[in-house]
Amino acid sequence: MTTATDSTVDIRPDIAATLVAMQQAHDALPLDDSLATPKDVEQNFVRRTSLNAHIARLRMDGQYVLQLEPQLVMLRDWITTLRACQREFEARLAAAEESETSGMRAFREAEMLRHSLRDVVRGPELVNGQEFTTEILVAWFRTHRISPLPGESALFAGRGGLLSATDRLSNVTASITKAHDEVARSLRAAKHLLAPTVQVS
Repeated sequence: MTTATDSTVDIRPDIAATLVAMQQAHDALPLDDSLATPKDVEQNFVRRTSLNAHIARLRMDGQYVLQLEPQLVMLRDWITTLRACQREFEARLAAAEESETSGMRAFREAEMLRHSLRDVVRGPELVNGQEFTTEILVAWFRTHRISPLPGESALFAGRGGLLSATDRLSNVTASITKAHDEVARSLRAAKHLLAPTVQVS
């Protein structure tokens, strides 16, 4: 399955149209009581059961993709944010290190930047279940209007540092690729089932 997040053709409207067509085909089936022979009743039952199964499978596969796509977008955005923070803090650290020996203020700033960079890469330490990080990192997120995820009270909760976020992105990307393949197969099977009676473009 291709999606808008891949900058390619979005086939979700095709899924919706196919689900409508299958439901219409299901609703158009005759009542068993109106059929003349047991064989007709059996064929009607098989057709109804098959349509129900394909409707359920296509809907389930499509919903799974819809669950994964927001994770993909969130992780990509978060990694972009962390890398921007990392670049800025590395530049600030290089400047601070040049004057680090000239006074305690520059030394403290350099130490705080090093701590912040560790948090950006690995995620902050947890103290009594709360994220513990530097003031300058908190201030950077505030300046860039970065908020916790919905339902979370901490900035890194549900996202992690660069290392874990990048690893999760790789896993989600693999999962969504597999999910796209599954929903494409379900879509082809559904269209094949509809082929004798309904053509879905």
